[in-house]
Amino acid sequence: GRPSVRAIVNESAGQGNGSSPLELAAVIVTIRYGSTYDSLFTSVQQKTSPGTRVGTYLIENIGPDDLKHMLESQGGDVLLARNRWGGDAAALLADVAASTPANVVFNWECCSGCSHDSFPQGFDSSKFPEFIAYLLHRSFMVMCSDFSLKALIRHWDSSVLGANPFVKVGEFSTNVTLQFDPTALRQCSDSAQLQILGELCNSGRAYVGAMSGTIAYALDRNVDPNHHPRQCPSGWSDVQVLTIATRLGGRGPLEFVGDNLHLLSSLGGHSGLAGHCLLHFPSGGRLLTSCPHWIELSNLDVSRESLMSVAEQRYGAGYRSRVEREWAAQPTPAAQSRYVQSTAAMFVQQTTPSSSGAQRASSPMSWVMPTISPPQAHPQPK
Repeated sequence: GRPSVRAIVNESAGQGNGSSPLELAAVIVTIRYGSTYDSLFTSVQQKTSPGTRVGTYLIENIGPDDLKHMLESQGGDVLLARNRWGGDAAALLADVAASTPANVVFNWECCSGCSHDSFPQGFDSSKFPEFIAYLLHRSFMVMCSDFSLKALIRHWDSSVLGANPFVKVGEFSTNVTLQFDPTALRQCSDSAQLQILGELCNSGRAYVGAMSGTIAYALDRNVDPNHHPRQCPSGWSDVQVLTIATRLGGRGPLEFVGDNLHLLSSLGGHSGLAGHCLLHFPSGGRLLTSCPHWIELSNLDVSRESLMSVAEQRYGAGYRSRVEREWAAQPTPAAQSRYVQSTAAMFVQQTTPSSSGAQRASSPMSWVMPTISPPQAHPQPK
């Protein structure tokens, strides 16, 4: 595909005062090669409070060396970036420069270019982990999920990232059950997206759809920072298991790991494979890894009371009243239940996955339920 940089217009951004510019709350940069299998951050408008905006961008089919050069552009180089990649590239650079690094997210999308556990053809695979390490050492957050996580695990470079704590243990399809500690997630200031999941789900359980060939991966508890190569003093410093996968396509974790029990993680009395993990780096950078796609979030174990409480806490009393009216207008109890689940899922999907300091909205009135185009399905295995 053609290399490009494109700004995603957030029509639900908060309104400024007259001609006053909107304050930048966060930046999300999605990196894609080929077709998308998880269009969350380019199809769901990210919620932000009035007077603020989320700078959302899509980079397609640009190699890691060019991406690094683009991000290092300053002064006259910004003009060169504009001339080469267009005005949206210059806007991206301006937003990144104006933002606190903790509020900048580079989302390495699950896409066709990362098929076969590899980074895109036509580029040196070793350059991708180097670029990810560059982003982390600049204190940004990097997200890798499913296909992009498969590629990262296979091509992991311990000389720049530290010892690889992740193991691909198989693949699955259809669905996955996630278990988590709601209290721990509510305190997870590194990811507002997971934080709101903890606020919604007191039971600590969520169900997520899974396309064919979704990664099953594990955290190897035998690997720690003491295993980093001597030439890598800036490797990850600690890892948090935020969610675990307890059922994957109808199979239990032991069917994937056998007797290798050091590949199981425990949360809240349950054991399973890795669902979401967060690696912290000495620079302040964070690597968030994910087995499922949030765009596939199908059912949260959420009560009406929890939904209304989060609606008010996150978006204000006026928004809670609006949600209560919409819930009451549903024609049947079953429809009311579906409304609770779909609204809860949207709360998670529309929450920017960066550091949560800028995420709490004072008013919800700019929030709009978007129309989501379903992502293209994973190719069926031959």
